[in-house]
Amino acid sequence: MAKTIIIIFLIILMTLFLIKFQDRAAEPVAVPVPDTTNYLRDVYNLDVFCVDCLDRIISDMADRYYFDRRLLIALIKVESVNFNIWAISHNKRCFGLMQVDTATAKDICVRYKIKYKSIINLLFNPYYNILIGCIHLAELRERTENNQVLYLTLYNVGEGNYRNNPQKYVYPDYKFVEKINTELKLMKGK
Repeated sequence: MAKTIIIIFLIILMTLFLIKFQDRAAEPVAVPVPDTTNYLRDVYNLDVFCVDCLDRIISDMADRYYFDRRLLIALIKVESVNFNIWAISHNKRCFGLMQVDTATAKDICVRYKIKYKSIINLLFNPYYNILIGCIHLAELRERTENNQVLYLTLYNVGEGNYRNNPQKYVYPDYKFVEKINTELKLMKGK
C-alpha cells in the first residue's frame, strides 16, 4: 500500500515537472545535440513518461550548469545502476539517480536556500537529486580547473576519501571514469 502511494505521488510530481518544462520556448542550438531521449528509451527500455521527464530535467540542468547532457546521462546511468531513482549506496549514505551524499545535500541546500523537510525524501525526487548533484559536480569542476577525470573521480569517491588515499583512485586503474567514457562512446553511436 505504501509503495502504491509513493508511486502515485511520484507520478503526480513528475507530471508537475513536465507541465513546468512544457512552457519553455525552444532555444536555438548552434551545435547539433544527440537525441538522448530515444537513447534512454531504446537502450534502457525506460517508460516513455519517465524518459521524457528525465530528459527534460537533465537537459535543463546541463544547460544551467554548462555540462554536456550526454555526460550527465552517462554519470546518472553509472551512479544509479541504470537509472534507478530508488538507488541507495552500499554504505547507505548516498541516494537517488546521482547518488548524492546526505551531508553534501544538506550543505548545498543551506548554501542555495533549498528548503526541505526530509533530506532523504528530497534525494529520491529526481529533479532535486539531479539539481543538487549538478551543483556539486559544477563546484568540483571549478575546484579542479575543469579536469574532467579528476572531478568525476572526486564526485564518485568524495573529496575526503581522495585526499586520504589519492593513489587508490588513479585513472585508468580506477574504473569509474572508464565506465562513464564507455557510456559516452555508446551514446555517440546513437
